[in-house]
Amino acid sequence: MPQFTIVLDRKKCIGSASCQALAPGFWKLDKDGKINFIQGVQKKDDIQERAIEQKDFKLAMESAQACPVNAIHIIKKSKHHLKLFFNDQLNTGPGPY
Repeated sequence: MPQFTIVLDRKKCIGSASCQALAPGFWKLDKDGKINFIQGVQKKDDIQERAIEQKDFKLAMESAQACPVNAIHIIKKSKHHLKLFFNDQLNTGPGPY
């Protein structure tokens, strides 16, 4: 069962493709020069999401950290709360809930 959701804000994307270089199984460059998910879900306002499991978290976080415009975020799902990981956080310790 997926524990995390990667969120891509395509409006912020500048097409550097650094995320794709690190995690080519998650990302593809579109004709418009911006990144899309492979197997992602299109949401409103040019937002895309993809559910991932714990085993993919580190790779997803590395690709988020590589984004120069902070267009990629990761949300941890749990029964009682959500935790948002910004692209400058690899620490999975206690944080805002």
